Amino acid sequence: MINYAPIALFVYKRLDLTKQAVESLQRNNLAKVSRLYIFSDAAKSDADAEQVDKIRQYISSIDGFAEVTVIAASKNQGCANSIISGISKIFEQYEKIIVVEDDLIVTPNFLDYLNSALDYYAGTNIFSICGYGFALHFAENDNIDVYCIPRGCCWGWATWKECWKKVDWSVSDYSVFKNDRVAQKKFNLGGPDLSRMLGHQMKVKTDAWDIRLWYAQSKLGMLTVYPKISKVDHIGWGPLSTHCKNNLNFKITLDDTNKTTFNFSDKIEINRDLLNQFTYYFSIPYRIKNRLRNYISRFFTSLRHT
Repeated sequence: MINYAPIALFVYKRLDLTKQAVESLQRNNLAKVSRLYIFSDAAKSDADAEQVDKIRQYISSIDGFAEVTVIAASKNQGCANSIISGISKIFEQYEKIIVVEDDLIVTPNFLDYLNSALDYYAGTNIFSICGYGFALHFAENDNIDVYCIPRGCCWGWATWKECWKKVDWSVSDYSVFKNDRVAQKKFNLGGPDLSRMLGHQMKVKTDAWDIRLWYAQSKLGMLTVYPKISKVDHIGWGPLSTHCKNNLNFKITLDDTNKTTFNFSDKIEINRDLLNQFTYYFSIPYRIKNRLRNYISRFFTSLRHT
């Protein structure tokens, strides 16, 4: 039997979104040969208890995979601690992992893509594989299915134990980093918001884990592989979301080919044109443009309901 990576699914209280995420995973070509581990965080307050109970009733009946294991926390851990401890637990037994959160819909070839990429790029300068693909413009004569960026993304991704164990979750060198312009410039190569986000995490201790992961990646000088055609759609914008309350309008085209073989490249390097397109999505001009777009959209929506 091929050694497929286990899937870690993290859920909390959004039942409708969780059902969509699970059903999309069940439609995957490799679902029946993949082990699914579902991590359910406990309610943060009495107000969330009923929703969490409904989630747990639902996930207890999930099938369609080689094996389904539910890990239900007895006390609320928070998003960051739940994910960090959950992935670390999987790595006590496995060497690689696929990670999905409850606000993602994946294509039927999502698992094919991530498992193939995990095998192809194991032991290289790749830190993680992302299933989400941003809307970029690619050269027409390029038949490679992926590109590399010095920044990760937690919207349907995968990595190896060897990379995960190199992360310093306390960011013990932050006092040096915050005064090191060279290190900040290197980190911000993946987006002008990265150093600011890390500073906010260290000062306010927000419930964020991914910024610390990508900081570790930057220190190691490693890259993330992205698909040119996205295998993931993020549907979790809104007030129930922990971090994504405002729609950033990352308009993408989902992969509807269901192809199960992919053209990867031995050339692990950054394409500057693609990097410039990628980092624009995290720039201040894009965020201003997006907020204006959302404001206009809400304005005309309110007019239609008056």
